[in-house]
Amino acid sequence: MCKFFSLITKGDGEPKFFDENIRLELSINNHKDYKYDSHSSIANFFGLNEDKCNKYEYNPITKIFTVDQINTQPNDSEKVEKWCNSFDFNPILKSGFFDLNLMNTQITSLPDGLTVGGDLYLRNSQITSLPLGLTVGGYLDLMNTQITSLPLGLTVGGNLDLMNTQITSLPDGLTVGGDLYLRNSQITSLPDGLTVGGWLDLSNSKITSLPDGLTVGGWLDLSHSQITSLPLGLTVGGWLDLSYSQITSLPLGLTVGGYLDLMNTQITSLPLGLTVGGNLDLMNTQITCLPEGLTVGGYLDLRDSQITSLPLGLTVGGNLDLRYTPITSLPLGLTVGGYLDLMNTQITSLPLGLTVGGYLDLRYTQITSLPEGLTVGGWLDLRNTQITSLPLGLTVGGEIYRDIF
Repeated sequence: MCKFFSLITKGDGEPKFFDENIRLELSINNHKDYKYDSHSSIANFFGLNEDKCNKYEYNPITKIFTVDQINTQPNDSEKVEKWCNSFDFNPILKSGFFDLNLMNTQITSLPDGLTVGGDLYLRNSQITSLPLGLTVGGYLDLMNTQITSLPLGLTVGGNLDLMNTQITSLPDGLTVGGDLYLRNSQITSLPDGLTVGGWLDLSNSKITSLPDGLTVGGWLDLSHSQITSLPLGLTVGGWLDLSYSQITSLPLGLTVGGYLDLMNTQITSLPLGLTVGGNLDLMNTQITCLPEGLTVGGYLDLRDSQITSLPLGLTVGGNLDLRYTPITSLPLGLTVGGYLDLMNTQITSLPLGLTVGGYLDLRYTQITSLPEGLTVGGWLDLRNTQITSLPLGLTVGGEIYRDIF
């Protein structure tokens, strides 16, 4: 893997590289997907044959010069190393458009105000603290370091992984644009104002509570965690995984953009105003009723659940699976965007105005007739039912399966 800072020559001691201006241009318009410190990208950009170029790397932080390949004569490595030692790298460093790999190095400190536009790898390094004003545009890797704290004002545009680190707390106002991994970490609490753009992984962590106003853009994983409650106003853009957690209730105004997993929890009810953009799976839960106006953007799986009735205003964007439930009726105005599976239920009739976007499976039900105006986008299965006639206005997008009498 090419490292910062990469350069090539034609054997003439004249380096070709991406300066701060080219890096800025590539950050704005880079349809050829050039990498800031890729020898092949540099060669292609300057119209050179990569296999006939000498390739070098120089780390302006550690001052280490590396000969990667000598592909043409004369060997100009000494001349290039001298050039690197005298070149002013400050404009490129200030631009931030680079990855910085300090893994397994002897460097012990970084300068205040350092900006790394790409990834910063400090794994297994000798660095014991991070500088004030550090900004990392990509991934910040601190695994197996002696760093014990993070500085105020730290901004990480990509992922921040604190697994197997000595860090015990997070600074107020921390912003992580990507994923924040705290699984098996020493962190015991989350700061006020924490914003995570991607996945927040707290499974098997020592954290016992979440701060008010927490925003997670992706997946919030609380499975097997010690957290017992969720804060008011919690917003999760992706999947909220509460399986096998200690949480016993959900807060008012909870919004989940993706899948809500409540499997094997002690939660017994869902709050008013709950919105789930993805799937809601209530299999093997203690929940006995659904709130009015519940909206589920994906599928709603109630198989083997304790739910006995469906609320008014229920909207399901995906599939609704009611197999093997004690539910005996469906509410007026029910809309199901996917399939509706009622096989082996106690339901005896269908409501007026029912719309099903996918298939409708009524096998082994007690239903004896279909309502006028029923619309089914997929197939309609009436086998092993007492239904003998079809109503006026029935619309079925697929096949109709019936017993032959």
